[in-house]
Amino acid sequence: MVGIIILNYNNISDIINCIDSLCETMSMTDVKILVMDNGSSMDVRTKVGNYLQEKFRTMSYTCIEGGDLNDKSIDLPKMTYQVLPSNIGYARGNNEGIKLLSMDPSISEVLILNSDIILTEDILPPLLNHLNLLDNVGAISPLLRKPDGRIDYCCARKSLAKQELLLTFSYVGAKKYQKALDNRKMLINAPELMEKEIVEIDLPSGSCMLFKKDVLTDIGGFDNGTFLYYEEDLLHRKLKEMGKTSYLVPSTSCIHVGGATTNNSKTAYFLKKCNYESLLYYLEKYEECSKLELLRFKSAAKLRLFRLWLGMHYHKIID
Repeated sequence: MVGIIILNYNNISDIINCIDSLCETMSMTDVKILVMDNGSSMDVRTKVGNYLQEKFRTMSYTCIEGGDLNDKSIDLPKMTYQVLPSNIGYARGNNEGIKLLSMDPSISEVLILNSDIILTEDILPPLLNHLNLLDNVGAISPLLRKPDGRIDYCCARKSLAKQELLLTFSYVGAKKYQKALDNRKMLINAPELMEKEIVEIDLPSGSCMLFKKDVLTDIGGFDNGTFLYYEEDLLHRKLKEMGKTSYLVPSTSCIHVGGATTNNSKTAYFLKKCNYESLLYYLEKYEECSKLELLRFKSAAKLRLFRLWLGMHYHKIID
């Protein structure tokens, strides 16, 4: 049995489209779905809850308020809607879901799915086939496509070296950093990989990843040290320490709608700040950075953030 975690925050249309596509392509006898509301507004919670209750009226459904459960073993229904009291970020939100699924002994695999994923085929059989055949699998994921059919190249990436990561917010090394970002996208630089049955990768997209439940629990789930961004990098390091490898199956795919680009300076500042804080956490915990390297990185990042802060107050983005 596969437990599917779908994290949602203040989004009604995407979560409905995701659930509808899931029900149309997958056999409900093989899955249990857990929708995690990550502190959405009361209006969104109510509308999503009403939709789920109506959608699964002929199946078992439950709604859980809050994040604390005392049961060590539980038989989850086909649809569980868990409402968290506040937005605790991607990693912690999914970890709450992993914690709940780990209590259900019938669940042996976990699919992490973003609410902006639309399934056009049943991705589980090919993913499960490879997951069970290979001993060293960490995460396994399908090919991601954009709504217009183009490949979302973030679904198969190499990890960046420390020196490349340190250039993330640098103006001086901007061209070198951009080149490193382009080079890490494996399917752009080696399109012949699309013909392979399975491809070894470093970083999948966090929007669609399948794991054995035991692997997720053994590594302690996602790293709770970040709110948003670099979750895949942190996951890669945790899996690598266990001798696990991530894979892509190019022959099966789904659509990643993705977020729209915003011109809202307040949102841009918040996202850039999350990016900086997550990368700083990653560099300090997983990379051997000198004090001078970290000082240069912090200085460059804070300059970028200051420029965005000015833009936020003058109602325009100047970065």
